[in-house]
Amino acid sequence: MSTGTPIGRTLGSLRDNRAFRLFWFSNLFFFGGVWTQTLVLGWLAWETTHSDFLVAVYTAVRLAPLLLGPFAGAFADRHNRVRLLIVAASWALVTVSVVATLASLGKASYWVLVVGGLAIGLAQSPSQPARASLVMDLVGRENLSNANALNSMALNMTQVIGPAVGGLMITGLGAPAALSVSTFWYAISLVTLLPLREYGRVVGGHTGSALRMVTSGLRDLARNRLASTVLLITLAANTLLWPFGVLQTTLLLMTTDESLHGRALGVQELAIGIMPLASLALGAFAEHYGVDITTCVSAVLLVAGVAALGLWTPALLRYSGHVR
Repeated sequence: MSTGTPIGRTLGSLRDNRAFRLFWFSNLFFFGGVWTQTLVLGWLAWETTHSDFLVAVYTAVRLAPLLLGPFAGAFADRHNRVRLLIVAASWALVTVSVVATLASLGKASYWVLVVGGLAIGLAQSPSQPARASLVMDLVGRENLSNANALNSMALNMTQVIGPAVGGLMITGLGAPAALSVSTFWYAISLVTLLPLREYGRVVGGHTGSALRMVTSGLRDLARNRLASTVLLITLAANTLLWPFGVLQTTLLLMTTDESLHGRALGVQELAIGIMPLASLALGAFAEHYGVDITTCVSAVLLVAGVAALGLWTPALLRYSGHVR
């Protein structure tokens, strides 16, 4: 495949960088397990309770670790990021295996399923700042946007394919067996991470408490108008309509100092974590005013909000990728 073709350029980081290739496949299988098991556990929660509210509680608990983003980012800034991802994959493999075993034995109560959802969330969300920060360590600034696009592609693929595979396995094998089989996805993710241990490193000499690191990180981000605007756009997009996508991570990594990467991406995780609350608010609005009006109002507010942020930080529109 020629490197001059659009496809060749798009797949460049996968083709030319073995470390990133291993990392990408690890992400593919990790998130495949995450989204497959989110569906299967939700299915089991419904079969166990037949309660819309209790399924919503399960979903809220599953997504709650998003709110730990700033502290997870501080953790990523002061620890070996590859090691953190190995711990996350191992945690997911062990804890979900226990839940799958209980489900297979018919002993998985509703609250066991909720704990399983929480375990998935604790493996996924708090590890995201380390996962996203590691990309620049593996590919450098020049290939960062391309690598983030490939990671986003993997995530989007698993969000579609994972639940589809989960649904097929539920139909063919039953939900407990589907949960057990999908647990092996974490094992593959873990195995592909192990060769990357040599790339793990600690950025900066952070010795303060996690709370002090979070507050200092928030102050540094507040002084950085480019990074603040990216975060505010992320918050607006996740509140009103859709995830901002690949550029939010790329821009945050490019507009912040390397020692701040984990905390910046942790705050981004918190901004994305607004989705459950926003969904409730938009759902209540839609129930009262209708889906069409809600969609229109959300779109208008999103466009107006992003336009206002563009006027507030015109440098973002001219940003060329140079270190600030």
